[in-house]
Amino acid sequence: MEDLFAGDRISLTFDDIPGDQITATVSRTLSDKEEGLGPEIEDYIAYWLEIRGERDTCGATNNVVLMTNGRYSLDGQFVTIRKIHGIDSP
Repeated sequence: MEDLFAGDRISLTFDDIPGDQITATVSRTLSDKEEGLGPEIEDYIAYWLEIRGERDTCGATNNVVLMTNGRYSLDGQFVTIRKIHGIDSP
């Protein structure tokens, strides 16, 4: 699990369909409180990522959640996220 921040480019693959890959940019990271949820959700979700797919022409935002078990979820499906490092990044 890498630290992700706004502006980071990431690739997502669905755990049950490993061949499909999505490339996106992190728009924002949000805590449960910033997302407007009560304290009971802290048992399940650590934080939220708002992402924009690079191939998405309408500019829609998707929510990815980092669950307390260390797994990421997009639209109810588990995904693996990898940060895309640029030429100047380590």
